Amino acid sequence: MTGSGPGGIDPEWLRTEYVCRHRTLKEIAKGLGFGITTVHRAVKAHGLTRSSVRRNRKALADKRWLRTRYITEGATARDVADELSVSVPTVRTALRLADIRRRARR
Repeated sequence: MTGSGPGGIDPEWLRTEYVCRHRTLKEIAKGLGFGITTVHRAVKAHGLTRSSVRRNRKALADKRWLRTRYITEGATARDVADELSVSVPTVRTALRLADIRRRARR
């Protein structure tokens, strides 16, 4: 997806593809019709790293924090995912592993 970011790549789309969906620079470049160098520059310009996912997995492993955020504060899985820059399925997996039941859809 093109946008106003470096190389004309939308930064939010790039974050989703690179950090959350773990697509490679090569895959992203091919899909956009850009060179890998252009995509790499955009990734660096926006400070995107896959380590941000690993770092945020620690928060997801904190059952007390997850229970408070999801049950007590009423955050949705999407809210938590956006807050931690991870995917919704990643949050749902963390909820399941923490033995926190999913709420019914509103």
